[in-house]
Amino acid sequence: MGNQIDLTSDSEGIDSNDPSHTELRQRLIKVCMEASRCGLPNESVGSASARSGEYQLITPVNLKAAEMIPSDVAVFSPNGGWVGNHILPAELDLHHRIMAARPDINAILHLRPPASTALACLRMDIPPFHEAILDGGGDSIRCAPYAPTGSDTLAEVAVQALDGRMTCLLANNGLLACGDSPEAALELGLRVESLCAIYLRVRSMGEPTLLSEAELDTVRLARRLTVDLA
Repeated sequence: MGNQIDLTSDSEGIDSNDPSHTELRQRLIKVCMEASRCGLPNESVGSASARSGEYQLITPVNLKAAEMIPSDVAVFSPNGGWVGNHILPAELDLHHRIMAARPDINAILHLRPPASTALACLRMDIPPFHEAILDGGGDSIRCAPYAPTGSDTLAEVAVQALDGRMTCLLANNGLLACGDSPEAALELGLRVESLCAIYLRVRSMGEPTLLSEAELDTVRLARRLTVDLA
């Protein structure tokens, strides 16, 4: 609870024309547009945020990416002041609390793509049925318990579900994909959506054979060796 933002309308000290803010605002819009180009419908992109030094930037909801301009992306400060063209989204505290808890996360996408959202509505964790499960940072992709959008509880369960992970499902809601940049978060979100689509198809045919911890360790080792050789 201590990390919750106390929002005010005071924008003192926020330079909305800061070049670093402008560049990051443009990147967030581009990522939302790319999500749409990759097959995610516009309405599936709930909100996107990024860290800019001590500030955080977040896109508005109910505005298509193709219609956004940089000033539509809100900039808010640790003291609760903010500037932007629209009312801040209900997901603001969700984004803020995750970044406060995870200094390694610099960007968050809240998505509602079909396959991921379907599994979220089943309130199902995704087990290690495929090597790509490791892309999310662990041996499963957790589904956080249900909590209403904009509530303190949603932020709390999301932080817990992301412990040791860069992605999670939100029960009866959608998908969170995180990264060290907006582009990395989008790439992970697209991978998770593809993985969820495969999992749904496999489950329609039967129960998948899950990878053992030893098999996952072998995959982890192979990935480390590939990185070392690159």
